[in-house]
Amino acid sequence: MGLTQEEVAQRSALSVRTISDIERGHTRRPRPRSLQLLAAALNLNQTEVAHLLELARNTNRGDFYPDVGLDVAAGRVLPRQIPMAPRHFAGRDRELRALSAQLDDDPRSVALTVICGPPGVGKTALAVYWAHQVSDRFPDGQLYVDLGGGQDRSAALSPAEAIARFLEAFNVPAARIPAGLDARAALYRSLLAGKKVLIVLDGAGDAEQVLPLLPGSAGCLVVVTSRNGLIGLVASHGARPISLDVLSPDDAREFLATLLGHHRVVAEEAAVAELIERCERSPLALSTVAAYAIMSPSLPLAALLLPEFEVPTQAIRHPARPSLTGPNRILRTTPRCVGGDH
Repeated sequence: MGLTQEEVAQRSALSVRTISDIERGHTRRPRPRSLQLLAAALNLNQTEVAHLLELARNTNRGDFYPDVGLDVAAGRVLPRQIPMAPRHFAGRDRELRALSAQLDDDPRSVALTVICGPPGVGKTALAVYWAHQVSDRFPDGQLYVDLGGGQDRSAALSPAEAIARFLEAFNVPAARIPAGLDARAALYRSLLAGKKVLIVLDGAGDAEQVLPLLPGSAGCLVVVTSRNGLIGLVASHGARPISLDVLSPDDAREFLATLLGHHRVVAEEAAVAELIERCERSPLALSTVAAYAIMSPSLPLAALLLPEFEVPTQAIRHPARPSLTGPNRILRTTPRCVGGDH
């Protein structure tokens, strides 16, 4: 809400000092009546009021924090977690329109979209690029988490840990975060109730990793990226699937032009066409090849087609350890999104 303590005092009929003591934890056990007056002044819903009173009952030290819905601090920082938008982006007009269409979904439900496709086609770039375009539609915050659910499932982030990060982003003290997944998810849903928050869940491995992270009430919008189809979310929660493939030939050329400059692309049309073909129009592969060209601006693009320079497959997999050995062609070994969760 961004109210000052004076404004809250005027609405609640409590003194500024009382409100200040509660906010800073100086009041060991706030009176239920005081909390009810605060809740009414801040228009908290029943779930938020119940959680607030439960916190007060369970507090034995002078560190009470009214986490849920109490925006008493005038300068409270709302989460703006979406990573930096990609500087170079081309194409994807149809997919961007599909994402924007969910802004007009039934306002009584949570809008949910799954962007699926093989590695390297730009799922994260699309989600992040679009999120920045619509961030002003979500004034209560934007959340982002990398779930790490790619090929190595052992490194995937658990739903409980992901929720803990979101709760911390909303200023819930670590001591107030429940231990169990169900309790964390309940608090998370209570905190999001009545709010307009954009949530990007990047790199989901399966539907089970996503389900606890979904809000329970309308107003929020969720975008999930995954190498898998997550058909369970489509079937059970009405998620809109967006199947992402490699760039079209024209978009791949435009993408290279944004990376290298139009003059360089126009000057070597034949080499550009061959590079696009060898990279199979994969945005990640094209970006990697373009990086070598950018590092050597005097190097003709045709030189990247010579036998002694081979498309750096290992640089794609391990950017910190580039290699100039490997096949001339980057193959998409992961099948297209076909709807499975595994």
